[in-house]
Amino acid sequence: MKPIVALKDVVAEMDIMIDGAKSYINKETGELATLLEDEINMIESGEDITELIEFGEETILKAKKVLESTDYLQLPDKFEIHEYQIMTEFCYTIENAEVQEEMLYQLHGSGAFRRFKNNLFKYNLSEKWYQYRQYKLESIAEEWLMQNHIEFTR
Repeated sequence: MKPIVALKDVVAEMDIMIDGAKSYINKETGELATLLEDEINMIESGEDITELIEFGEETILKAKKVLESTDYLQLPDKFEIHEYQIMTEFCYTIENAEVQEEMLYQLHGSGAFRRFKNNLFKYNLSEKWYQYRQYKLESIAEEWLMQNHIEFTR
């Protein structure tokens, strides 16, 4: 019987994904794993990792296990999550038309993410934003888990 994973754990992995890292789930055990790009590149390039293993580099062993197994699937990454789209959609939930317009306007051009966060504080919208973002991440995770036939609990 396949395990049932906790949706909150999958969302947490998706939420903390950083540039230079990828997260995976073992579809047979429910185990989550995050690998750094350097580890992934070492394994995929066929680089000799014997010396690293001898020095107890368990992260390399983990990366090798994840990447060489068909049981692991990569979780949605920042390109599939579309943070900018989520931010735009959030702006349309703002009831005050002037604030909504300002928030949408500030999403254009370089520095949009910084301006968005600054305006969240300016208009006291931080809590609503984080609730909305959490909801969207949960929706993305739910859809992805269902598409990959991985059972989960809320």
